[in-house]
Amino acid sequence: MIQYIARRLLWIAGTLLFISVITFTLVLSAPGDPARALAGSRADDVVLNQVRVQYGLDQPIHVQYLRYMARLLNGDLGYSYAYNRPVVEELSDKLRPTALLAFSIIITALLIGVPLGVFTAQRSRSRIGQAVNIVGLMTISIPAFVFGLLLIYVMAYSLRWFPIGGYGSLNHLILPTLTVAVPWSVWYANILRTNLLNLTHSEFVRTAYAKGLERRAVTFRHMLPNALAPVVTMVSMDLAALLTGLAIVEYVFNWPGVGWMAVRAALNRDIPVVMASVLLGGVFIGLGNLVADLLVARLDPRVRAE
Repeated sequence: MIQYIARRLLWIAGTLLFISVITFTLVLSAPGDPARALAGSRADDVVLNQVRVQYGLDQPIHVQYLRYMARLLNGDLGYSYAYNRPVVEELSDKLRPTALLAFSIIITALLIGVPLGVFTAQRSRSRIGQAVNIVGLMTISIPAFVFGLLLIYVMAYSLRWFPIGGYGSLNHLILPTLTVAVPWSVWYANILRTNLLNLTHSEFVRTAYAKGLERRAVTFRHMLPNALAPVVTMVSMDLAALLTGLAIVEYVFNWPGVGWMAVRAALNRDIPVVMASVLLGGVFIGLGNLVADLLVARLDPRVRAE
């Protein structure tokens, strides 16, 4: 197991190196002058040259990249052009709200999705089960920002139960959480329902019934751990994606997260912030994938043996 984890960590490191090369090249090769974004539209050529020299933008791309990686290996993520502060400080301030929103979304989605999946699987042929599936498909079909605007209009503007946007209290957290968690919970429920139905005629399920176990015991003790494996993979990857930020949701609810910070940095040609955001996303996704595989192996002995 330790050797497997070590190999996976090496793959993650290699992937991050490849991502850093591609991202750095694309950012510096994009149309526009980073020095102009730093100095302003009214800066003359003298000021632009001074800015290029100050930030090393006058050097070839490979020299700039090697300098950046040397600083990165020493724990220095650089200095933000747009925010006028170290990237570590800016990223730390934005990561806390993003992590709070991410874990809130995942917990809410699981609390809704897992019971809903079990319920619809046990009542797959009933009218109420079919009605729940139809409503779920309608919910999934709505884009996240549209669903968020609907929640704002109904719960914040019309009923005045929650603030329209912002950050700082539990009330500010509820609407952005529901915007993402409700559709995702339906996805989890559909995957879990399908897996449970596929396991209904499995040999170990028939054996459990033959031993005289009740339906509840068979479902929760034998079927659910096997059916949860794909959901665990989805949750691990979704959590990693959430920790990199949800730009549209953060923009709609004025949530100070990593996603909208990365978008603003890209618009302002803020190279250190863009690089830090992309590498952070790569770390979270790589580790999330590793954790998902380990959890699936824990749930399914066949995967662990392989």
